Amino acid sequence: IHVINARRYFPKQLTVTGQLKTLAKNGFFLTLYDGKALKMWETLSPMQPGLKISQCKAFIRTTYKMYPLMRQFQLDSKELAEQNGYAEDDLSGRRIYFWGPVEGPKSVNHRIQTPCAKMINKALIRIDKRIDWVDTAILAQYHDALIVDTNTPSKTAKLLVEEMERPVKINGVLRKFPVELKVGRAWGRVKTCTLETIEEVMV
Repeated sequence: IHVINARRYFPKQLTVTGQLKTLAKNGFFLTLYDGKALKMWETLSPMQPGLKISQCKAFIRTTYKMYPLMRQFQLDSKELAEQNGYAEDDLSGRRIYFWGPVEGPKSVNHRIQTPCAKMINKALIRIDKRIDWVDTAILAQYHDALIVDTNTPSKTAKLLVEEMERPVKINGVLRKFPVELKVGRAWGRVKTCTLETIEEVMV
């Protein structure tokens, strides 16, 4: 998704470099969780010297144009939080309460990150029942991402993708979320791949 976004953000670039992908990823999430040009500029300018606030504003406008429902989701999240005094996760019903002015980014973050964590935790329970922990270990979980060390990459990846892509019922509708898979022989050498190309990447 970040490569696709990078192509849309930077249509004049013939190749999507790692730097452009990272910029697209960070810019997208900064728009999603905050939507403020100044915040984006403060965050990205150390990594992107010469970045202007006007460019950040254009980036945000482009994001809203690509994903027209995003802005409405942000406004609805804040409005609901102001009406109720809390933000609620649509999947589990878990809430965070505001005892003062509602923070828009916080109300949006809760409705996204909390269900992501809930989904991955349910997947982990299922994975635990199927995986062979003798040659596999989960090193870390970061939001909706897992970092796994294993001696059987193809077998383990297939199991992880299968369990993490199981449909989840949200507001009465079954939804499936695709998993991005990366593998490598060392931490700094991981590459994006599919289940079919794991062996090629591991060579």
